[in-house]
Amino acid sequence: MDIPGPAPLVRQTNAYWGLSLEDRLRWNAAATLEEREAIVQEHRTRHGLDGTAASEQGVENNQFGDLDAFGS
Repeated sequence: MDIPGPAPLVRQTNAYWGLSLEDRLRWNAAATLEEREAIVQEHRTRHGLDGTAASEQGVENNQFGDLDAFGS
């Protein structure tokens, strides 16, 4: 069994806190990393955060914040 390094764990943690309560419960019950990734992908697709037209519209309407506001 491969033990994931810090990068996958950080991505998993960040993905977890972006999930709805229902999806977090499913995440906690998931037995494998692949199941967790599938839950995150379903969540992103459902909310238009996966590069679909809905997410592009959100960026266009600045619903996700202005990333350049702090001069980065």
